[in-house]
Amino acid sequence: MKRKQPFTLAEPFGTAVTLRALDKAGLMNLSVRILKERWGTWMVDRGLTSTPEEWGMNGSFRSGSYQGIMRSLSHAWSAGSAQFLIHNVTGMQILKPGCGEISLRPADIGADYRIVCPLPQGNLIVENKRGEISCRVPDGVKLVSVSCR
Repeated sequence: MKRKQPFTLAEPFGTAVTLRALDKAGLMNLSVRILKERWGTWMVDRGLTSTPEEWGMNGSFRSGSYQGIMRSLSHAWSAGSAQFLIHNVTGMQILKPGCGEISLRPADIGADYRIVCPLPQGNLIVENKRGEISCRVPDGVKLVSVSCR
């Protein structure tokens, strides 16, 4: 079977690179749309409980035609999109070792969210409810600045 699309689709293991590039280009909304489509429709709706290496779970199009080669159904690089959500949607920057000092630049992505990020001192929680962004920082962490984007 030959591919019909004239482009290369980012496989799960490379999606985080694509998402970060889109965010840097000012296209956070496109990043979120890709996450919803691929992690939502393609992964959750298939009943997956881990992150597959490639979308074609029983083979690969890497050579230009489909080959029946089993790929990993639990690929660590494919979970990079979760890291994208934590760091790019919250805009968290660690300013001192051990997360003693951080800054946040949460994004309004057009949807409500609640991101819980474990830090050595406890959980950092960043929420967006109907456009109102709030942050809860654990004791022992100094929040230097918060600016929304």
